[in-house]
Amino acid sequence: DQNLEHVTIRQLLSHSSGMNRDGDTAHWTDDRFPSLEEIKQQTASGLSSFDVLEHWKYSNMGFTILGQVIEAVTGQTYEDAVRELVIEPMELKNTFADIESRRENDHATGYGRKLPRQDREPMAHVRAGVMNAATGFSSNVTDLIQFYRHHQLGNDSFLADRHKREMQRPLFIDGQFKWGLGFELGNSSGQDYVGHGGGYPGFITYSLLCQQHKLVVVVLSNALNPFPQEIALGLLDLLVCVADNESRLIAETDTDTDWLDSISGLYATRWGVNLFQRMGNRMVIAAPDALRPSTVMGLGVQKGTTFRWVTGPQKGPFGESHRVIEARGEVQWHRGASIAYPFSTDYQSHLE
Repeated sequence: DQNLEHVTIRQLLSHSSGMNRDGDTAHWTDDRFPSLEEIKQQTASGLSSFDVLEHWKYSNMGFTILGQVIEAVTGQTYEDAVRELVIEPMELKNTFADIESRRENDHATGYGRKLPRQDREPMAHVRAGVMNAATGFSSNVTDLIQFYRHHQLGNDSFLADRHKREMQRPLFIDGQFKWGLGFELGNSSGQDYVGHGGGYPGFITYSLLCQQHKLVVVVLSNALNPFPQEIALGLLDLLVCVADNESRLIAETDTDTDWLDSISGLYATRWGVNLFQRMGNRMVIAAPDALRPSTVMGLGVQKGTTFRWVTGPQKGPFGESHRVIEARGEVQWHRGASIAYPFSTDYQSHLE
């Protein structure tokens, strides 16, 4: 493979080497990840789908080779080197470059895809072996937030800002894809972010860092089709909207916030579910199933037990009002003669 002769570490990190995604073994379907000898054989026979810098193409094989580079440079196993050079300096207490046998019972059970009239299939924890550098890490929300904090600009807790900027600047752009060193670069709801997704048998994840707001969002799911990137970007949209409207949400009023909390929650009609929620000392209305919550949120101006929605989608209750009525120990939201009743999910009842 003559193309591989020209591949650089920077190109491997930015997925611009032209290398194929996962080689030719069936590890994503049979859970048998390739050995080092199999990786060497595939590399010798050719891994390139494109020439260097011809296209952006995500490559787990590229990161597998990066793991071998780390072993060659450090003289350690990839797992030991990453623990010594990254995990311990970052003080990540629940992060491992492989499944930690003594912590295996701490792992959530992963599940397969949701198919009609079928339960999700539980999946066994499998080891990626030599492909740990591409896909073997296990962690949790707390540690991933800590990881991204080390990548925020303005502190030297792990890397100098000059190195963070180098990792987070565009190094290869191909159509909609923009990549730095190991990081995806994106923009959602007008906000630039860096992040990455992850997929493993039974698990799909997405996490991101928005430098402007020093905001980290982490979504970990233990199933194969819940679209965590959309959830993460929806949370980014919601949090940025709240930050941008802080002065409006914390207005000088004599609002009874305890009462607002008591009437906050999910309420349903036959057409769907709305969220009525206190933010600051104001009430907002939102659609909890919206991918971008800010596009369907309305701000309420309170007068007694009535809320008039002064912002929000003009196809919805914009300019109209809801009146809160408490009857027989139940809170109801009335819009004219239409009534939204309290709504709870099985998940909520389990939490309670």
